[in-house]
Amino acid sequence: MGKSNRRPPLPRVFIQRMDALLGAEASDFFDALDSEPQVAVRLHPEKWARTGLSPQEHFPIAEAVPWCANAYLLEERIAFWLDPLLFGGAYYVSEPSGLIVTEIFRRYGHASALVADTCAAPGGKTLQISSLLENGVVVAAEAIPSRYRALVENIERWGYCHQVLLRADSSAFLALPNTFDFVLVDAPCSGEGMFRKDPHARRHWRPQLCHQLPKTQRSILAHALYALRPGGYLLYSTCTFAPEENELNIEWLLDEFSGSVESIALDFPTEWGIEEGLHHYKDTHIHAWTYRMYPHRVRGEGFFFALMRKTASIPPPSSAYKPYKTPWSVATCKAPYPLPDCPIVALGDRWFVADDVVIEHIPTFARAPIRHVGQQLGACTQQKPPHALALLSPPINAPKISLTYDEALRFLRGETPHSIDDDYVLALYLNVPLGWLYRSGTPPKTKNALPRAYRLRKAPALH
Repeated sequence: MGKSNRRPPLPRVFIQRMDALLGAEASDFFDALDSEPQVAVRLHPEKWARTGLSPQEHFPIAEAVPWCANAYLLEERIAFWLDPLLFGGAYYVSEPSGLIVTEIFRRYGHASALVADTCAAPGGKTLQISSLLENGVVVAAEAIPSRYRALVENIERWGYCHQVLLRADSSAFLALPNTFDFVLVDAPCSGEGMFRKDPHARRHWRPQLCHQLPKTQRSILAHALYALRPGGYLLYSTCTFAPEENELNIEWLLDEFSGSVESIALDFPTEWGIEEGLHHYKDTHIHAWTYRMYPHRVRGEGFFFALMRKTASIPPPSSAYKPYKTPWSVATCKAPYPLPDCPIVALGDRWFVADDVVIEHIPTFARAPIRHVGQQLGACTQQKPPHALALLSPPINAPKISLTYDEALRFLRGETPHSIDDDYVLALYLNVPLGWLYRSGTPPKTKNALPRAYRLRKAPALH
């Protein structure tokens, strides 16, 4: 890959620290940070199968990601925003290193697990876990409104109905003690692992971040451990190389909750390039099992992770949390458009379709501030069918129309590439639904139901 000259220089303090940590490997590490970033796609198993395409027919694939099924490293980044299959949720664009979460859950999770994702946006890890569940639920939390909206959009595209979303920070999980089988903490961090991928990460990095953020990260870890049931697993990860945010946080957790949590040793094939984390840093001896992914050793960006097992209940963290009770009910919805054979949940005046397993567990989860369950319907009396309903997997039973590539792009720009005779029609590209066309008005006129916020913003030249 060629080198990019658009990146700001690496911070001097960062260079000095990584020189000390990596020794003779430091030059290879810095060269890797100045090479082109790696990109991968993770295919939606059911939606991609409907396209009839092999991955090699659609993407410039370099190799399969060894630690994640249905994921592929690309030779180069492509114009994803020109691909209708991305908008239909047939795949998700991923940073390759973070896909290791799939392998760890495959080993230590199970298909009927209750999973918490405490820092979920934009949703990549939530989607990874969702694809491995058959009778389980993911409860995903995000506090920042703009990031929460991105989480909802990605959840809608993936089309599953076994997730519960909280627009809240990790303290919401204090309402759910000893509940989850597996908890993810992909913590907000100083972002050093993104120095190759994101120029802004270099510009905004300050050495103070590595000493300020651990307070927040440790608070999230304590909330996560409290919500985990005894015997369950806690996976902590960051995209930074700073030991203060990585190994020292895990060592703190083991000390702070001694006797209630243990570190889990993991084993990976040598060719994967994953190495053990630090065993000493400055004056601290590190007993925990931790793991690092360096960009000069793996086909991916910088990533740190560690797995812990909760062995006993712990007292609630000192921070106060006001008990909450989300009002909800199972309802009957008489919509003017087709609905799947799934339960309908009402949260106030908002309506959702959800899996039976969500209904089973929602009385417990309602102790937290639930914002979203399954997939959103909106108001069941509205004439325009909801976008999330079009993207369900498996797809809803409704009239369908197939679009060419140019017609699909026109549809994604908010146009109506076809007139329809039925009241509601799913617009498909390569057998993957993109959204609805519907008729309204007098006389009836065909309209595009794609939400304005989800429309294609860049306008390619069409022939």
